[in-house]
Amino acid sequence: MQVLPVDGGTVADEFATLEKNWNDFEFFYLHVKNTDIAGEDGDFYRKVSVIEEVDALMPRLLALKPDVVIVSGDHSTPAALKGTVGILCRRCCTASTFRADGIAEFGERACARGSLGVFQPRT
Repeated sequence: MQVLPVDGGTVADEFATLEKNWNDFEFFYLHVKNTDIAGEDGDFYRKVSVIEEVDALMPRLLALKPDVVIVSGDHSTPAALKGTVGILCRRCCTASTFRADGIAEFGERACARGSLGVFQPRT
């Protein structure tokens, strides 16, 4: 895995770096750290703003026509607890290795309805 330098510190700058390097790699992991920071600061509205910014930038990613896009948090940073959104996208893959589960939105309730279900904590 190679970490690419990003010119600037905004989410839009991260998307620009992805676009610029799209043809040079088969797999990208785009980590949006600003959601973590807002959650850790307890700033719910800033966290929402960052998530909305990512939503607004998604058409730029989708214009690249990736085979697969996975939107996932690497861990939870709820603003209420002052206690994260990552985007995985693979450019080249065999569509037959993936199965859709009919979930068209991202959130805790939607994820619980997904094909993986809910994982029970280990005791």
